[in-house]
Amino acid sequence: MKRTNECVYDDNSKKSHTRKLREHQEALEARLRELESEHRNCRPSTSNSASVEAPIPTILPQPAAWDIFDTSTTFPSIDPSWDFHIRPSSSSSATLSDRSVSIPLGFSYHANLSGAHSVEFGGPSVYDGTPERVLHEPTLSVEMHNSLIQMFIKHRKQCCFYTNVSRFDPSSSATVYQNSPPSSALMSVIYLLGSFFAGVKSLEGPLLEQTLLDVTRVLHNQEQSVDTVQALCLLAEYFYFNNRDMEGSRHLNTAKRLSLDRQLHRIIPPTFLYDVEFQSDFALWDSVWRERAAAFWQVFMVDSLWSATSDCSLHPDPEFPCPNIITPLPIEDGLDPDLAFGNSTIHSLFEGDTFQGSSLSVTAFKAMAAGIFDRSIRLHNTSKLAPRDPSLWAYYHSTEMALQRLSAVVHPLTWPEPCVVQVPSFDMDLYVVHTLIVASTIHLHLDHVMDLKMSWAANRVVELIHNLTIDDFQFLDPVLALCWSTIFKAFNHMINTESTTKGDVKGGRLASCTTAFLHPCLGALYSALQNISVNVPIAEHFLTTLEINPALLYPLI
Repeated sequence: MKRTNECVYDDNSKKSHTRKLREHQEALEARLRELESEHRNCRPSTSNSASVEAPIPTILPQPAAWDIFDTSTTFPSIDPSWDFHIRPSSSSSATLSDRSVSIPLGFSYHANLSGAHSVEFGGPSVYDGTPERVLHEPTLSVEMHNSLIQMFIKHRKQCCFYTNVSRFDPSSSATVYQNSPPSSALMSVIYLLGSFFAGVKSLEGPLLEQTLLDVTRVLHNQEQSVDTVQALCLLAEYFYFNNRDMEGSRHLNTAKRLSLDRQLHRIIPPTFLYDVEFQSDFALWDSVWRERAAAFWQVFMVDSLWSATSDCSLHPDPEFPCPNIITPLPIEDGLDPDLAFGNSTIHSLFEGDTFQGSSLSVTAFKAMAAGIFDRSIRLHNTSKLAPRDPSLWAYYHSTEMALQRLSAVVHPLTWPEPCVVQVPSFDMDLYVVHTLIVASTIHLHLDHVMDLKMSWAANRVVELIHNLTIDDFQFLDPVLALCWSTIFKAFNHMINTESTTKGDVKGGRLASCTTAFLHPCLGALYSALQNISVNVPIAEHFLTTLEINPALLYPLI
């Protein structure tokens, strides 16, 4: 034991690490306020200053009405502790992509003042906050930007994008165009997807960099608008289309969080709907709720359709779709919103005693088919692991019931006359719905043997594919590549399963019939995947995952 004169006591004169950091932050905040005050008092009187402070710079021209950011604002760099480590990507933008969605919603504006972004407007290039990385501004004419917008509008259904396109279409009414301008992040990802669908690979790199910068900026500013949700969702789809599923999942998860924060899943009619005094507000409310609902169903569909590429476990989720979703399914344009709010919810499709769906639009059918497809994939992958699980069979029966309900109300798919030269020649969304119905039927067939239902599904697959022309493939939803590959694997598994029974006469005869019947299906599916892979890179990846028997495919390829 030490003597009294040898004891040393903590007099709290030594500051803890946390206290030092807090004091440092307070000093930086005070310095920032001082600099902002000096900046306001000493603002240049001329408009041709050599340089000004700017947020993350925009390399794409935006209409004046879209510039909602104050160019005198500085943006803090992102704390490295928030970064997630993901697999290396072939894109040069992987580092920036890692950071674009890793910012928590409670991000403090003054968390870190180092590395503030600045740019000289007269220079040829801009910085993104990392000294060694320079973004070179692409040389794009106004005509090119308009072409990219029109290309996106032409292919927007492939992205589950169903909001009013007049907001960003320069050819639309000036009043609509200027009064509700989209955010720069949404416009940037529209340019990016426009270049993707146009096949202009040289533009995709710079446009992806710009999109990631704009998304980072809106997340820094906590702009939790519907535009932000849609921008994140579209960016996620771009990554999915290009076989970068982990990056796509991270952006999609951020979009899902923001959509919940914005209560997009709980859209209800207002109390003033029948009040004569507020009838003038009805038109505005009607357009707003439809836009919000369209954004929610976009997130719902993308999440349901692409979960099979990113969810490693794919276990059945009894709470999907969530019973808290009360946003009505979309109805046909021009109809009274009372019809939409009077219909059953998406949860009732699976769990309700009855399902009412009056005047549902093709978009609603696509949302319903997406949810059923997601559940059928999960069942197909887990049925062999827990064949006697009662909860699994309850999940199966509710999914089977939902499939029957959708099949009863979906519009029939009609093929065009041979003389019709319009491209696309039929409703591509309805085509996706019917293909998803067939795929779900196959995945819910858990005993993997050929019967009348599987015969119908196989014939239907061949019919759907053979009615496509080579020009139609560029307008197909890229998720069809995933859908076709899962059907191919299911049919191939059936052939392999029944081939093991060739030892007995009856089993051998059945295996021969199955192989002969599914032979044209495998050939049609493989050919379709080859055709869609010209425009969709992820289809090339799916082709490499297939177990191919050249003897079966050779006559049809």
